[in-house]
Amino acid sequence: MASTDRSKLTLCGALFCPYVQRTRITLAELGVDYNFEIMDTKSKPSWYLDIFPEGKIPCLIDENSHAIPDSLTIVQYLCERFADKKSLISADLIERADSRYAIEFYGSAIGADYNNYLKTCGEDGSFGHYKMVMNAHLFRLEQLLKAQASGGPYFLGKDFSYADIGMASFVIRMLTFNEHMLDGFKFSALEACPRVAAYFEALISRPSVQETFFGTEEYLSWLTNDHHVVKPTKNLDFNNGKKCRLALGHFRAAHRTGNTKIAIVDCQHLEIIVQVVLVIQTKNEESNIHYHPRADMSLS
Repeated sequence: MASTDRSKLTLCGALFCPYVQRTRITLAELGVDYNFEIMDTKSKPSWYLDIFPEGKIPCLIDENSHAIPDSLTIVQYLCERFADKKSLISADLIERADSRYAIEFYGSAIGADYNNYLKTCGEDGSFGHYKMVMNAHLFRLEQLLKAQASGGPYFLGKDFSYADIGMASFVIRMLTFNEHMLDGFKFSALEACPRVAAYFEALISRPSVQETFFGTEEYLSWLTNDHHVVKPTKNLDFNNGKKCRLALGHFRAAHRTGNTKIAIVDCQHLEIIVQVVLVIQTKNEESNIHYHPRADMSLS
């Protein structure tokens, strides 16, 4: 770092890292000039460990050589320091709290289960489980988005903000994986959750997200070569079969009687229920979905 211009902020990280991209999106949105030190994560330089002994990425080093670690901490620091350039954090107390929770939900639910699938991709039953849990999570995300603004396209409405920064780098990786490693696969829930579908499209189309993403081919190469993610040889179709038709019949009968609490016992149940909910919403009928992030989820 001896030759780095210390009159500017210096971001230390790696191109492949979504947490680093999160901070780069913020810098791009704010129009802040900075140095970008690309790290060898397997062999970090001694100067970096001297400044930040934990050695994690990203880490932002200010003009006084003060280290600011952790992506969300960096994002908040940048938003507060350069608030005169652009407002990315809401002035409303509840909106700020909801934004923080949305980021936490995405990471602990959608992000976690995406990473779990990467570890088991290609194993029997893993694709079905991936669809099951992710569709359920997306229904919940739809609720969170609609609670903020019905129209979007971003979390708080028309303006790109803190919550969007927190999720964008993870969304673009997941959708890139689905498109290229799963042959164009799209979650069924996106049909029944128009707010989520529009939200994802707005995030991945945002110039700051596109410009800081390290590329489709590079990401796929990183997955397959560095992390040995295996492309599935086949993806089973869960929209057909006797069990799906049985689940459909049970759900329709329950919905007609107003007693719509049924157990999702497997992937087939959730996949077909997604389609039923789509029909219900198309007919403008009320559909109350209670989110339970467990294998024994229920709808009511």
